Amino acid sequence: MAIAQNLKKIHDGIQTAIKNSGATQEVKLIAVCKRKPVSDILLAMDCNQKDFAENYVQEWLLKYETLKDKDIHWHYIGGLQRNKVKDVIGKAHLIHTLDSLKLAQAIDRLCMEKGIQQKCLIQVNVSEETQKSGILPADLFDFIKELKPLKAIEVKGLMMIGTHTQDETLKEKEFCKLRDLQTSINEQELYRQPLTELSMGMSDSYAAAIAAGATMIRIGTEIFGERT
Repeated sequence: MAIAQNLKKIHDGIQTAIKNSGATQEVKLIAVCKRKPVSDILLAMDCNQKDFAENYVQEWLLKYETLKDKDIHWHYIGGLQRNKVKDVIGKAHLIHTLDSLKLAQAIDRLCMEKGIQQKCLIQVNVSEETQKSGILPADLFDFIKELKPLKAIEVKGLMMIGTHTQDETLKEKEFCKLRDLQTSINEQELYRQPLTELSMGMSDSYAAAIAAGATMIRIGTEIFGERT
């Protein structure tokens, strides 16, 4: 029952954020289920939740096999090592953490071998924190030009993990920076088609992210409770 109530509360919050900000984009809720049992995922699915995210390949693959007959969209949001690419491509509806040319080339090569396409987001280190993964904003335009020839990868947009802070102004600034980077990429036609997705905003920041243009928000604890 708690999961159903939590999902309703978040969906209500999304609608309030859209109304208050005047946002016009569709916003997708991605339920982050790392370290949560399949039973919790099934409860969320009973509430029409379709999009779920995992951070760790091995944990996710067990859930993937258990739920492979279900109508579910898996999002991979953790760091992806090149030796794990073979386990993720074709199973993930969307990889959110494309952050290097070598990783992109590995994904492209293996997808070409399998005759499949893989949708990805570029992870951008907007805060430029040294401990965070992601392409630095100054390198993003050159990076996406390098991705343009890789035909088995379809870049759909950008993703970020914001600074962990209570400073609401800083959060808003970072979200707007990611949006502006995407706008610049599209205006300059740096990729094969316009980028449409912005994956940003979590439990404590999704309203500001929606106001800045988020099309996907990633929420875990507020849906499933604290992780053990």
